[in-house]
Order: sequence, then structure tokens, then C-alpha cells
Amino acid sequence: MSGDATTPPLPTPPLPPPLLPLDYSARLPDDLLHLLLSHLPTEALPPAAAVCRRWRRTISDPTKPVWRETFERKWQLQRVSGQPRCLAFCARAAVNNSFVHEYLVERNDTVASIAVRHGMGLTEVKRANGLLAEGALAARTHYLVPVRDPNKLIGKRVHIKIEHASKREIALVLPDDELREEFMQRAELHAHSVAANQAVDPIRAAKLSEVMVGSLAHSLRIDPETARYYLTEAAGDIRAAHGAYTADKEWAERHPTAATKGGGGGYGGLFGGREPS
Repeated sequence: MSGDATTPPLPTPPLPPPLLPLDYSARLPDDLLHLLLSHLPTEALPPAAAVCRRWRRTISDPTKPVWRETFERKWQLQRVSGQPRCLAFCARAAVNNSFVHEYLVERNDTVASIAVRHGMGLTEVKRANGLLAEGALAARTHYLVPVRDPNKLIGKRVHIKIEHASKREIALVLPDDELREEFMQRAELHAHSVAANQAVDPIRAAKLSEVMVGSLAHSLRIDPETARYYLTEAAGDIRAAHGAYTADKEWAERHPTAATKGGGGGYGGLFGGREPS
């Protein structure tokens, strides 16, 4: 009988509590954390900034930002000024897209002449400058040319900004010191000349307005009167007029019944019951 007796199993010891992960970076001084983050590649900065508030504050510190150091080191720049809207711009910045030179629009410049001068295609010139049509160049005082060779960025100064005309974020390559003063003087004289011509010469201003109307009408495939209406509502901003028309058209397509009740018909500015402000 004693041989049939079984030994009771020993009780299982309880598992130890899981170790909580320690944030060792929280114990680092600010200078050391800045040094460690500055060794990250530019592409790693956006996810690193999402780790915690302290990392984001260190990377985007306005007095000594980490993104600026890594951006300058990656492209071998002398200095970077300005502030990007988000760190993703620094991560995806590339030649033929983000880095651009700025030139003055001369009196007889056309999209074709600019393309020939800089060895570009017509589509490339339009894309770089956000031109809806060739005639829109007449409303510009400057145009942009993308940098194709990364070696031409070495030792240059770059300013990150939102380009007003094309409404996109760019890294503008600034001219060298010996050329900068001459460029600024020419730009100032050019701006005064354009303003004076528009103020003194109403015929030229009217021609410029007609060019913008024709450009908008051609790009949207609408009649000139509709284009003039949207351009007037947008205070002469052709891109804002383009966006307003597109928004109205999308609204009319989503509400076909309401769009036909106003009697205006088509995409002619009122879109049915929508009255102009």
C-alpha cells in the first residue's frame, strides 16, 4: 500500500513582477542629450521627435536646434536659416525638388526662354514655380530653378521658407556675399519698377489682369467671365481663385439638386443657391 502513495507536487513559486523599462535619457543632462541626438541621420529625426516631449523640444529648440546641425552636416552647408513647418521637410529634402535658386523675371522672359537658359523642360519650369499656364509668369517678379548637383550646395547658405507664389516649402540657396548685395539691389529696383509701372501705366495693369484671367480660364477650362469673377473674389491671387473654383465645383457635384435650383446653371460662379459674398 505504501508503494502506491504519490508525493504531492511542490507549489509553483510566484513569478517576479515585470521590470518597468527605465528611461535612461531622462537622467541625461540637456547638453549630453543634444549631443546624442545630433548624431542621428536627418531621416531619423521625425520619429525621434515623437518619442517624448523632451526629445522634441531638444530637436526643435529655436536657439540651437538639432535638426539644423544634422541638415547642415548632411548637405555640407555653411549655414541654414529659417524654420521648416515640420521635420519631415528636412528628412525628404532632395535635389531637383527642395533646393532652388531664385532669379529675377526680366521684361521679355517667357517659360520657354527660361527653360532654354537653364537647360530645363517646359514642364519642369512650370512645376518648380507652380505655374498653371505660361501666361502666369507675367504676374511674377522672381522664378525658381531647382539645384541638380548636390556638390553645388557645399559651403552655401540656405534659407528655408514658404514660397509665396507657388505656395510650397523650399530651401532657397542664397547668393554668395559678393553677389548678394548686387542681387538685393537689383531685386529692390525691380520691385519698385513693377510697382511704378502698375501704378502709372493702367494699360499695362489691365493687360496683366487679362493675362491672369486667360491663364485661369485656360487651366480650368471655363469662360473668361467666370475666371474674372473668381479672380476678383480672390483679390488677384490666381491660386486662391483656382482653389475657390475647385471647391465650388466639388460642392455642386455633391449637391446636384441644389446646384440646379438657382437658375444659374453650370459652373458659372453661383452654383445654384450659393450666393456670392
